[in-house]
Amino acid sequence: MMCCATLTLDWRANIVARALAVVALIAPLSCAAKINAPPFNSHWYVGNEEYKFKQTSQMVKWEPTHPQVILTHVEEQSISEPGDEVTMKFGWMSDGPDECPEKYFAHQKFCQSEWPCAHRSISCLAGTGDFRIGLFDSNHGKHIEEDGFCKAGRYSDMIKGLEKKPFNVYRGYHFRIFPHISEKAVKYEDKETGVHVPCGFYVKAHDGLFSSLRINRDGNGCFELAPGEWGTLELSVKRIKKKTVELTMAMNGKSFSTTHEWSDEDYKHFNPSKIDTVAIMYPNGRRYYFIEFAEAAKFDGKTSDIFKTKEDRAQAKEEAEEREEKEHQQLLKEEEAEAELKKEQQTSASGAFSLEEGGDEAGGVTVGGKLSKA
Repeated sequence: MMCCATLTLDWRANIVARALAVVALIAPLSCAAKINAPPFNSHWYVGNEEYKFKQTSQMVKWEPTHPQVILTHVEEQSISEPGDEVTMKFGWMSDGPDECPEKYFAHQKFCQSEWPCAHRSISCLAGTGDFRIGLFDSNHGKHIEEDGFCKAGRYSDMIKGLEKKPFNVYRGYHFRIFPHISEKAVKYEDKETGVHVPCGFYVKAHDGLFSSLRINRDGNGCFELAPGEWGTLELSVKRIKKKTVELTMAMNGKSFSTTHEWSDEDYKHFNPSKIDTVAIMYPNGRRYYFIEFAEAAKFDGKTSDIFKTKEDRAQAKEEAEEREEKEHQQLLKEEEAEAELKKEQQTSASGAFSLEEGGDEAGGVTVGGKLSKA
């Protein structure tokens, strides 16, 4: 009997020991899922779990397709009183195709959308910011605590998604940057592709997280950072007076500033009092191979060693093009499905109108979300 009792206890003890071992294995994995990463020693969240995004305690690597958005919350810093200043610094390196010949940049010219190489070169000005980087006050809104906070597949859908809670109550500014575009770049308009604005400063004064309210009307030049080279990106918000804020962006020895004056009404509803959130949106399809973040100033002036051979760079280019093409085909499918749905809705609505004309007593039908009276 004693022997049987001893065996039973040993069996139970073995089960407990195994359970504790499993818990010990799971715990580190759970902690690893929330690892703090550069450049702010905080955890980054991605709008969709399918992004090619990797973060460690030493580096963040992001291979974007458009549109994508990432976000992190940081220790709050006050900008409520005159003299308060917040400066966020990134160790930044980005790389991608850069196919425009050197002669295109002679005589203070900069790459524009009508050039054949424009949409295959990250040093060309096309659009209104390859990266939109926001410094925000969450304003008691919910903090993001998991991935998948904005799964939109199209730019317009992402903009709408970032107008909803909690982002509608966030306050602050965002900086639109092209890291590799010339310091001499200026705003221009193309008959086919519209208005193109270089780096610039924007204020959030409505629900949308990345609003289009540009502070400096024509934008400013950019940083001329060589593709594949590390630099430190500095974004600053400084309170000059109660309703006056100075904004600065700087990298690669280039610095640009502007001043924003709050109106009485906007100050009441949108003025930020602290910075506790950083968000980055990638709205354009520019075929960047990747973007990396590291501790500020850690690698300044150094060149990425990822592409050790020409074959490595060619492979990265091919992979970037494949990502863009896959995304393009997916968007085409979504647009076709949406067009088909609209067609069905219109057919259904036409049928409903026919019923009304024949004496139906429904009193009206819903068309495009509005009630049409019979």
